[in-house]
Amino acid sequence: MLALGAMQAHSLGAMAHNDNFRFALRSYQQSLHELRNAVSNFSLAKRDSIAWSTFFLGLFELLQDASGQKWLQHMVFGTAQALVASGPAACRSGTMRLFFIQARTFEAGRSIIFNQPSFLAHPDWIGLTGDLTTDLDEILKLVVLSSSLRVRTAEFTSKAFPAQATSDVHLSEGLELATEGFSLREALESWEFTTSFLPDAADERLLSTAYHSATSIYLSGNYDYDLAQWQELGVAVPILSARRIEEHFDAIVATVKEALKGSSLSPLLFLFPLRVAGARAKQYQQREAVVDLLRSVRRSFIVADAMLEELKELWTRTAG
Repeated sequence: MLALGAMQAHSLGAMAHNDNFRFALRSYQQSLHELRNAVSNFSLAKRDSIAWSTFFLGLFELLQDASGQKWLQHMVFGTAQALVASGPAACRSGTMRLFFIQARTFEAGRSIIFNQPSFLAHPDWIGLTGDLTTDLDEILKLVVLSSSLRVRTAEFTSKAFPAQATSDVHLSEGLELATEGFSLREALESWEFTTSFLPDAADERLLSTAYHSATSIYLSGNYDYDLAQWQELGVAVPILSARRIEEHFDAIVATVKEALKGSSLSPLLFLFPLRVAGARAKQYQQREAVVDLLRSVRRSFIVADAMLEELKELWTRTAG
C-alpha cells in the first residue's frame, strides 16, 4: 500500500518526483521479500494477507510497467493461484469473499485481453458467481464463458479449417461450439432487455454497459473473423451485423468517456472494452476516440501504452 501511495503521489507531482519514485520501489521490493517469506512459511492465518498482497503488487506493476507482463505474472501465478488454492468455499464469506469480488473483474478482463482460459469458467466458480445477484455479476460470468469459448474455438479452427480438410468429427465439434455461442448470445440479449439499475448504481451501470457491449462484439469476433470457413463448413454462427457492432462500439466509447470523467471506477477496468472497441475501429474518428480514452487511462496506468502500440500495429496491418 505504501508503494501504491508513493506512485500516486509521484504521478500527481506531490513532493519531489524522484523521492516518491525511489520510495515506491523500495516499498515494492520490501513487499516482494515479505510475500516470498510468507509463501515459504505458509499458514492458513496468512492466506488472506498473501492473496491481497499479490493483488496490490499487481496493481503496482500496472502503474509502472508498460508491457503488462509483470502484472500478468502476478495475476496468473499470484492472485489467481491464491483464489484457486483457497477454493470457492473459502470465498463465500469474510475477507476472501471481498477479495474474490475485487479480483474477479481483473481476472475476467485478463482472460479476454490475452485470449486465455480462466479458472472462473469452472462450474464450481460459476456456481459461486451465481450466488452474487447484481447485473454486473451476470455480465462478468458471460465474459469468462465467452473467453473460455474463444480458447476452444481457436483450437478447433486451427485444425478444422480450411473446410476441405474437415471430417464428420469436425462438423460435430463445430456445431457444438456454434450452439454454445448462440446460448451466450441469447444470454447477452436477455441481459440487455431485462437489466435494471437502481438510481444509486451509476458506476455499476457504466461498467456493466461497457462490458456488455464489449462481450457482445468479442463473441461475434469468435466467429466472424473466420466466417467464410464456417459457411463452407455449413454451420450457422452467432455473428452481429456491422450496424449492431457499430452501435456497441458507440456504447463503449460513450460509457467509458462518462466513467473516466465522473465515476469512482478505476480506469484500469476499461482496458478490456477499449481493446475490443479498438479492434473494430475502422474510421479515423473512431480510432481517435479510442486513442484519446486510452491516453486518459495511461495517465494513471502506464500499461495502457502496450495496448496503444498493439492497436496502432493492428491498424497499420489492416490499412495495408
